[in-house]
Amino acid sequence: MWVQKTLGRRAILRGVSTLDVWRIRVAQQALRFSEHWQCLAASEREQALSYHHAADRDRFVVARATLRQLLCRRLDLDPTQVAFVVNEFGKPRLAPPHSLHFNTSHAGDWVLHAFSTSSAVGVDVEPIPTDALPIEDYDDVLAPQELRELLSLSTAQRGRAFTTLWVCKEAYVKAWGQGLNRSLREICIGPCVDGKVGVLHDSNPGGVASEWQLAMLDVGPDHAACVACSAPAPPLRIFDFQ
Repeated sequence: MWVQKTLGRRAILRGVSTLDVWRIRVAQQALRFSEHWQCLAASEREQALSYHHAADRDRFVVARATLRQLLCRRLDLDPTQVAFVVNEFGKPRLAPPHSLHFNTSHAGDWVLHAFSTSSAVGVDVEPIPTDALPIEDYDDVLAPQELRELLSLSTAQRGRAFTTLWVCKEAYVKAWGQGLNRSLREICIGPCVDGKVGVLHDSNPGGVASEWQLAMLDVGPDHAACVACSAPAPPLRIFDFQ
């Protein structure tokens, strides 16, 4: 059973098998931007400066800096000493000898970080569009069952429904570590026996739906977010980074 708890910033514990999700509002970090900038590696600063829009740059800086700050608490390192490597599909992980699982997503005014000591993890957040997307966009990523159910909704309902499916699929494939190299049309998301959202089936090679669990995250009315991890899922704890 997946138990959710919302906790304050200082509630973090070491040595406990949990799935921790940290929520950060980018706008609330404006006064700490200089502090965040100092946490970045030289390559990250260079990447930040390459953004044409200030909002994209600020979101990237907050995402990378808070990730480093949260990791350094667990690893007892300075934020600038946290080192990353990537797998063959581009998913970042901690350089050896550290084995903590983590994943990050940022969009709009939100940054999300997910950490687990025991399970592969993926997280995704997206803004909900105000305009309906073309049918071709749905067809590219939805399983036939999902597409039928989506088209049965009113045009006004489709944006939220599609974004919910999208973040579930994104979180799931990010947990796999293969990203969009895994076909989204072969993955079907829907209510499971317990009524909660889950992976109904995955026809991609090696896909076993029962080995994964999903949970929707509260990010306000204008966004949708989901976290995925390999089963059995540890207790889910939600933190707000102030």
